[in-house]
Amino acid sequence: MSVGQTLQAHDAELVSSTTKPPKRYTQASLVKKLEEEGIGRPATYASILDTILTREYVLEDKKAKTLMPTSTGFLVHDALDSAFDFMQIQFTKEMEEELDLIASGTNRYQPTVAKFYDGLIEQMPALSVQGVAKHECPKCITAGAPGVFLSRRKKKESQKRFWVCSNQHFFDDEGGK
Repeated sequence: MSVGQTLQAHDAELVSSTTKPPKRYTQASLVKKLEEEGIGRPATYASILDTILTREYVLEDKKAKTLMPTSTGFLVHDALDSAFDFMQIQFTKEMEEELDLIASGTNRYQPTVAKFYDGLIEQMPALSVQGVAKHECPKCITAGAPGVFLSRRKKKESQKRFWVCSNQHFFDDEGGK
């Protein structure tokens, strides 16, 4: 072949194809992925799943048994992923190795925690969350501690929602109000 050469097609077939998104994780496939990546331990998998479901970062499609990210999940991921190293698989894997060394008595916990803390403080200014309504805790304001915000949670057993602050003040949801 040379530049500018004309070629004749003797036979052609039009093939139509569409791409499919990757399959959604199920609880079992997510645990398998965590195991493959070296993240977590058998004792922590239930806690990880409970956290992402309770905080509604994902919802489980009961029929297909798949986990679907929610707008809250996307918002949290977008805010944290670009700001913090601990959102990266490699960081988590290395931290787990450090914790194993502490558990075996090979390393001391203070240097590991100090290194993590220093990195966290250094990265904090990069945190930016857009589109999150903040609601100050009225009990904290009354107690002279403004700037403590509420977060919306869901009770596991009844699926009813409630609000809680970091000082463990609880409020009924009242339909999101």
